[in-house]
Amino acid sequence: MQGLYCLLSFIRLGKYENRNSMKRLNKVLVWLLLIQFFATSTSFAQMGNTNYEVIDSRQYNYQSDLSNKNTETKSQLQQQNQLQQAQPKLSTIEKLFNQDLNSQVIKQFGYEIFENSGSSASISSVPVNYKLRIGDRVNVYFWGDTIDILSIAGNSVIQPSIDVTVDKEGNLFIPGVGLIPAKDTTVASIEQQIYSMLTSKFSGFKVKVSVYEPGNFPIMVMGNVKQPGVVNLNSSSSFLDALNQAGGVQKEGSLREIVYINGANKSKLTMDLYDLLIRGQQKNISLKEGDVILVKPIGKVIALSEGVKKPAIYEFKNGESLQSLITMAGGLLPSINAANVQLEGFDKSNNQKITKDINAAELSTIFPNDGDVLAFKSAYNFSENVVSIEGNIKHPGSFQYQKGMKLSDVLKSQDDLLAKTFIYQAVIERVYGVDKDIVTIPVSLVDFFKGLTDPELAPQDKIKVYASTQMKNIEVSGYISNPGIIPYVEGMTLKDLIAIVDFEIPSDVNYVDSKIVGNMRKVNINNLVAEVTSKNKDNQKLKTVYLYDLLTKNNNEYNLVLEAGDKALFRPVADKESLRTVKVLGYVKSPGVYKVRPGMKISDAIETAGGLNDDAYIKGLVFTRPTIYKQQQAMQEESITKMREDLAQKINQFQALDKGAAKVDAKEFAHAQEELIKISEKKYSETQGRIAINIKDDQISESDDLEIKDGDEIFIPSIPQHVNVIGEVHNQSAMAYYPNKSVKYYIENVGGFTKEAKKSDIYVVKANGTSVKAKRISSIKLDPGDTIIVPRKVGMPISWSSIIKDGFHMMVNSLSAVFMITRF
Repeated sequence: MQGLYCLLSFIRLGKYENRNSMKRLNKVLVWLLLIQFFATSTSFAQMGNTNYEVIDSRQYNYQSDLSNKNTETKSQLQQQNQLQQAQPKLSTIEKLFNQDLNSQVIKQFGYEIFENSGSSASISSVPVNYKLRIGDRVNVYFWGDTIDILSIAGNSVIQPSIDVTVDKEGNLFIPGVGLIPAKDTTVASIEQQIYSMLTSKFSGFKVKVSVYEPGNFPIMVMGNVKQPGVVNLNSSSSFLDALNQAGGVQKEGSLREIVYINGANKSKLTMDLYDLLIRGQQKNISLKEGDVILVKPIGKVIALSEGVKKPAIYEFKNGESLQSLITMAGGLLPSINAANVQLEGFDKSNNQKITKDINAAELSTIFPNDGDVLAFKSAYNFSENVVSIEGNIKHPGSFQYQKGMKLSDVLKSQDDLLAKTFIYQAVIERVYGVDKDIVTIPVSLVDFFKGLTDPELAPQDKIKVYASTQMKNIEVSGYISNPGIIPYVEGMTLKDLIAIVDFEIPSDVNYVDSKIVGNMRKVNINNLVAEVTSKNKDNQKLKTVYLYDLLTKNNNEYNLVLEAGDKALFRPVADKESLRTVKVLGYVKSPGVYKVRPGMKISDAIETAGGLNDDAYIKGLVFTRPTIYKQQQAMQEESITKMREDLAQKINQFQALDKGAAKVDAKEFAHAQEELIKISEKKYSETQGRIAINIKDDQISESDDLEIKDGDEIFIPSIPQHVNVIGEVHNQSAMAYYPNKSVKYYIENVGGFTKEAKKSDIYVVKANGTSVKAKRISSIKLDPGDTIIVPRKVGMPISWSSIIKDGFHMMVNSLSAVFMITRF
C-alpha cells in the first residue's frame, strides 16, 4: 500500500509525462490494486478463521474443564466407595469377641484367603501322566523332514502344529494320522501312539503332544459358602479353586470340617484347611465330574488376643489344648510373660463370665471351651537393675547396677563434668517404699570429689548433675540443724525438702517431744509444722502443713510443689493447735487414727478412712465420746446409790411388820433387788460413753451426723446374722435373723416367757444403741444385731395372810362403831 501511495504521488507531481508510459503505469497500477485486494481479502479470511479457532478452542477448553471436574468428582466418589467396600464388616463371631477386648480388632483366622474369590478356574501346566477327558484341547507339534510334515498336514503350507479337541466319543482326530482313542489316556501314551502310527509311513520327524486348555466339568459346592451350587472346573483345578469358584467359605462356615464326597463311589473325606494355612500340607484330591464339596457350620472358637504372633479367632477341635492353639498362632511374643496367662470364659451353670489364671506348665493340659478368650500379659518392660546419670556431664547414660555400687563407680572424676557445673550439689532421685515414691537425696559434689562422701547407689537411681545457670534456691529455717539455702530442683516437693534437711537441734535447746543423741536433740517431726511462704509479683502466700498429715497419714494433698525462692520454716505445733484425732475402726478400708479437721462430721471421718467395706454394717455404728463417758459414769453412780436407798427404805417397811411371813417375803425381796443392782452395775461398767445414732436406710441423717471432737471413736461392725433374746425367757440365746419376723416369733422360738416375765415392759435395744418399747409384741420391725429384752416382775411382795387378818380387824371395828351409833 505504501508503494501505491508513492506511485500516485509521482503521477501528481508530473514526473511521468509520456502518455505511453502513463498507460503502462496505469496497467501496473490496476494489477497492483487487484493483488492488494486479493491479499487483503485473504488476510481477513485468515483473521476470521483464526478468531473462530480461538473461540472454538476456548469453548472446548471450558467444556474440557467441566468434564475433568466431573471426572475428578466421580473418581473421588468411586475411591470413597472402594475404601468403604475395602473395609470388610465384622462377622457376628468377631463382634462378640471384640466387644470385650480393649486391644486392636481381631478377626477370624484363615478367611482372608477367599477375599478374591469368584474368579474362573485357573489353568496350570498338565503333567505327562494326565489322562485326557472329553473337551480337552490338545496341541500336536511336528518337526523334522519338511515333505513328511507337509504330507501329514495335507496343505501346501507347512503347519508346525495342529490343534485338536477330544470329541464327545473320546477320540482325537489328527489329519494324516486318523482317529486315536484319547479318553482316560495319558498325554505320553497319545504321543507314543501318534509316533508309532506315522513311523510306518514317514521318517525323519518327531512328535510332541501337550494339553493347552483342559475341558471344564461340573461339581457341586454346598453348605456355608457364599454362592452354593454348581461350579465348573478343569482338570488342573484344586480343592481350593472349587471353594473360590463358589465365592469362598462364609465366616459362619468351618475351615476345619469340609467334606469331600466322591461322585463315583460316594466315599467321604474330611478336609482341614488349617493343614494348608498353617502347616502347608494338603491332601491330594483329584476332582471329577459329579463330585460334591460340603462346608459344615463353624465349630468351637477361641480368641487369642495380642500376645501371640498371629492374634486372631481360631476354630478348634476337641482334644486341642491351649498350648497347641498358641502354636497355631505362631507362639508367644518375646515380650510376653509366659508364667502369667489368663483364660476368660463363660460359666454356664452360673450364667456369668469367669477369669482363671493359668501357669505356663498347665497350658498343655487345659482344653478350652467354646467362646473362651486367652489373654496374655506383657513382661515388665522396664529394666530395674540400672542406674543412670544425666545433666551437665560429658557422658550421660545408664549403667548396670551391681550390689555395693557407689557414686564413684558412675562419676569417675571431675573431668567428667562439663563447664559451669553447679558443684555444690547434685541430686540422686530414688524409688522408695511400697508406694514407689520418688525421694531426692542431695549430694555435695565438692565433698564427693574430696573423698568425704561417696553414697551407695540403689537400683533405678537417677543421678542429676546441674549447670550453675539452672540452679535456684529455697530458704529453710526453724527446728533443723542445717538452716540456710537449699538448691532448688524443678518439680521439687515438700517431701523432697524434708528428705534433705536434718531435724536436729542443739541439746541445750529445751523441746519436750525429742530425744538427745550425742550432742544433738532428735526432733519428732510428726509434731512439727511446715510454714511455706511463696512470693510472687502480686502477693505473698503462707501455707501451713502439719507434717503428721503429710508423713504419717501420707496425704499427698499436703505435698506442696515448691517454687524457686520459697521459704520453709519448721516449728513445733503450738498448744492451741495441738493435734486432735479421731479413731475409726472396724470394717472400713483404712482403719486408724486420723486428724480432726475443722467441721469434720461422722460421715467425713468414715470417708477419710477410705469408706466402708463390703461387709460393713452402718446401722450398727458405735460412736463413743470420752466426755459423754464421764457424764454417764456420774449419772450411773447416782442411779445405783438411789436404788440402794430405795431398797433400804422398803426393807425397813417390811421389818415393821410383826409376822414371820412378812419377814420371809422381805428377805426374798431384798435378795431380788440386790441381784438387780448387781446387774445394773455390770451394765453400767460396760458403758463406754456411747451416743446412739439412729441410722435408717443405711444413711446417716443430717441431724445424726454429729461433728467430730478430739478423742471420738467410731466403730463399724460387720453385718450380723442374728438377733439376741435375753431376760425372762426359757432359753436366752442368739437366733438367726430372718427378715420380716416379729418379736413374738423370736420369743416363741426360745421357749416363751417365764412366770416372772413382765410382758407389758418388753423392749428392743437396736443395733445402733437406741431402745424401743414394744407396745404390741409384733409391732417392732427388727434388724440384724437387735436385742430383745424381757424384764422381770419386780415389786414389794404381798403378805396375804397379814392383809386378810388386818382387814378382818378393821371390818369388826367398823361394824362395832356402826352398832354403837345406831344404838344411840
